[in-house]
Amino acid sequence: MTRRRPRGLTEADRALWRAYAAEIVPLPGRELPPESAPPPVPVAAPPPA
Repeated sequence: MTRRRPRGLTEADRALWRAYAAEIVPLPGRELPPESAPPPVPVAAPPPA
């Protein structure tokens, strides 16, 4: 019987998984919704004079 690793994935494992997952194409009709634009960053008020 093989022993499980006590820790999670290594950075190399994560990089390999990201590369693999980037190649996956969703089935027709199962695409993810388009990403919405991030909200605008509020402008900081000028310091009081």
